Amino acid sequence: MLVRDTGLLESSIASIFHLQTSQNTTITEMWNDFSVDKYAPPVKRAQTAPAPVRKIKPRTRPRVTVPDPFYMTLREELKVPTKTKAQEEAELARIKAELEEEAECKKQFKASPVPPST
Repeated sequence: MLVRDTGLLESSIASIFHLQTSQNTTITEMWNDFSVDKYAPPVKRAQTAPAPVRKIKPRTRPRVTVPDPFYMTLREELKVPTKTKAQEEAELARIKAELEEEAECKKQFKASPVPPST
């Protein structure tokens, strides 16, 4: 019985070995023509530019900022001045007084004759 079992064991080992060698040859043949580029093309890497060289500027005077006026200031300057009613009345009274004074100045003064002595 041992002899038969040994023969059976040897034949099963041989068949397993043959199976393993055929699997190994199949796997080896699969890797013969394998290329990673077929499945994933190579990634093109962008060439990095060298770091720019910083130019050293000569020291200059700081610039003076000239302020711009605000819009409200410009608006006040462009606005036509208007007079209030009191200002208009005062101006009219002043003009009237000036005209009266000029009229008095233009009058010819005639002296009355000297009375006879008494």
